[in-house]
Amino acid sequence: MYRQFFRPLVMRLNATRVHRAALSLLRFATRIPLGRQLLKLHYKREYPSLKQELFGLEFPNPVGLAAGFDPDGEYCGELFALGFGFIEIGTLTPKAQGRDPKALSMAVPGDRAFIHRNGHENKGVVNAIEHIKNNRPEGIVAASITYNRNTPDEGISKDFDTAFSLLYDFVDMFVFNIAIAPQGVRSHLEDVSSLNEVMDTLLERRADMDTIKPVLLKVSPDMQTDQLDAILLYCLRYGIDGIVVGDSISNRPGMIGGRLSDEDVLVSGAPMLPKTLSVIRHIRETTGGKLPIVGVGGVMSPEDALEMFRAGASLIELYTGILYEGPKLVKNILKYLDSQKIKQ
Repeated sequence: MYRQFFRPLVMRLNATRVHRAALSLLRFATRIPLGRQLLKLHYKREYPSLKQELFGLEFPNPVGLAAGFDPDGEYCGELFALGFGFIEIGTLTPKAQGRDPKALSMAVPGDRAFIHRNGHENKGVVNAIEHIKNNRPEGIVAASITYNRNTPDEGISKDFDTAFSLLYDFVDMFVFNIAIAPQGVRSHLEDVSSLNEVMDTLLERRADMDTIKPVLLKVSPDMQTDQLDAILLYCLRYGIDGIVVGDSISNRPGMIGGRLSDEDVLVSGAPMLPKTLSVIRHIRETTGGKLPIVGVGGVMSPEDALEMFRAGASLIELYTGILYEGPKLVKNILKYLDSQKIKQ
């Protein structure tokens, strides 16, 4: 049904509105009698071979949903019925922020991609907490956090601290998004000296908590190798639990077709895969496998997922692949990984 009805709409119409409509339909389906049970029966499978413990958490499987799909944590309870092993909500900011006037989201079907400018539209951390409290998810929830787009440089650290502190008791792990700034451009936090100013305070705060929850950094595959290596050294030295590779990559001539092929936009989907795999391999080799990796970006098929794990990822996340292939992609990936006997 997804490929026949929803995918043509996502490809041709306003992708954001169709996406929201699909989530609303999912909620409706889970609230009718036996609806959630039927969804789980169709999509959710248990694969003992794919279970793993990572960051002190028990993951029922290694396939998660990437940030941006459920930015406010409003639907993560329903989304777990589709078989995800974990869900990353957000990216959340301390205060609500509306759609950036420059925001853009458009499918490029010929390249199995999306192009976008994302300003991290969300209703704020407090709103997300209310959703989680009222509809407690049946699985591991990660929160992607960043700062508000109108926050001056001197307030960025406080924004991260506010979001982190408020969310701490309500999610299982954190992803600090330093790949894309709220303005939809590359973040200056990819420079390790700027990152120090934000992370040192937060890691000290975490050390005072009763429970130590995992903290991961999200980096872009576009990052320069020397910048990446400096961040990897920082992660190993100061106790960052893992690194998320991916989000999107900058458009380059020849990467995508169509009238926006030369536009200054970000690209997600199939064109990302080669670069994401290359960066994952580099991280694995540079750290000697000591830093767990979450691979995001370009997984459009079970075979793509297997490549991610063989490159060195411990977990993967889906987004654009779900928009093109529908929720059955999760089930297909898990079945394929089980058949290939991957070792987590």
